[in-house]
Amino acid sequence: MKASLQNAYALDIENVFKQLDSSDQGINSSAAVERLAKYGLNVLPNKRKFSIFLLLIKQFQSWLILILIIAAIISVLASHVTDSIVIAAIIIINATIGFYSRVQSRKCHFQSTENGGKNCKSNERSSNGFHQLFSVSSGDVVILEEGDSIPADGRIFTLKISEH
Repeated sequence: MKASLQNAYALDIENVFKQLDSSDQGINSSAAVERLAKYGLNVLPNKRKFSIFLLLIKQFQSWLILILIIAAIISVLASHVTDSIVIAAIIIINATIGFYSRVQSRKCHFQSTENGGKNCKSNERSSNGFHQLFSVSSGDVVILEEGDSIPADGRIFTLKISEH
């Protein structure tokens, strides 16, 4: 059994099951434990902690911002105070929006890595059909319902739409 399939989206579902040593019923608990031990938990790698100071400094590293900073300096030297104030305001607004966006993005990433405590539903794995998202392994069949979090890279092989 392979840890991952190349171009799994292009393979027919029977071939995917064969290569993952699985079926439409999924894998049993002992196979899941073995695969988790071999390939690890289903979690995003937690990158190094980010520095807020470095994140702020990075907002001033684009060519456009550097050109605006140079334009502001030239405006000050040419005694065009109003122009330099407007350019500086544009730089500050851009940096503030970019910084806020990056901080929110990092928070979202950290929340997604910490959401391993959520549960998902599968056919074979436990007595009540639920197990934690981070314990999904290759070959698992996960049952998704409206509002569920998608626990891993997966492939839809049966789609049932219920209209209320």
